[in-house]
Amino acid sequence: MPKAKGASTRVNLRWKQLTDKAAGVVITAGGIAIIASIVLILFVIVAETLPLWYAPTAQSAPTPALENPHPLVVGVDEYQEIVYFATDAGAIEFRSLADGHVLQRFEIAGLNGQRVTSAYRDGIQHEVAVGTSGGMIIPLRIVFIPKFVDGKRSITPEVREGKPLQVDEQGRALTSLVYRENEGTVRAAALVGPRTLVFFSQQEKTSPLGESSLDQSRTDLSPLLKSDVTALALDQFQSNLLVGTASGELYHWPVDEPENVQLRQTFSAVSTPGTGISVLGWLIGGRSLIVGDTSGGVNVWVQVRNPEDTQDT
Repeated sequence: MPKAKGASTRVNLRWKQLTDKAAGVVITAGGIAIIASIVLILFVIVAETLPLWYAPTAQSAPTPALENPHPLVVGVDEYQEIVYFATDAGAIEFRSLADGHVLQRFEIAGLNGQRVTSAYRDGIQHEVAVGTSGGMIIPLRIVFIPKFVDGKRSITPEVREGKPLQVDEQGRALTSLVYRENEGTVRAAALVGPRTLVFFSQQEKTSPLGESSLDQSRTDLSPLLKSDVTALALDQFQSNLLVGTASGELYHWPVDEPENVQLRQTFSAVSTPGTGISVLGWLIGGRSLIVGDTSGGVNVWVQVRNPEDTQDT
């Protein structure tokens, strides 16, 4: 019995020694792998930041020759290979950025003889809306579909045209517009004259029986304008309409309740007194409004809550 016990002890000792060596090898290998990973990460960081220390360079790209020298809106796909234009000829034209040749031309079917007089583009989603000489807005969604053939990527542009919306009931030409659509709810504002501004809303409603209907409303915002309108902006949440004027004033209408649109406030939003607002735009996130003026100044405005008022300002 003692011999058997001693043999068992030696076996256990050897097993413990083997497991200790194996654990040591694993721990050592893991440590080396971690150190190597850190070194590789540092190498990647250095390699990625190294170009920042080089002098900048630029190369001129070929400029696509356009039949219409003044496109209404311009956009580029996510891969920066295709540029598209919406022109007053009633078409969306796609061209290659590499050599400028025409890839595709989409004719807007809903014009029905009307002319395109204005256009708006949401750059993030490639949403385009064109205004017509008959007071309509035609929404267009541009989609870029990537395909891989024999390991090479090709991009096919596609235009999806929505139903025309009669924004101005009098059929006047829309000279400028903003447009937003989200899950069947449409908000838009359009100019039909320097100081004639129409706000349009459409919401699709479904009854318990499954029947759908469109609830439309139009509001004339012109009586409150004291200067010519030079820029429009509607946030992605369809909540705030901002209007810039030639006198440098910014008008703010909350449009959450389309049937009761009331002017919230008016204030000067330019860098230099006496200058007008030339452009309005949104930063990513849709909360900060960029205001550019005719003197070259740029300001950023953010909506905040007034502690002395229950409404946002």
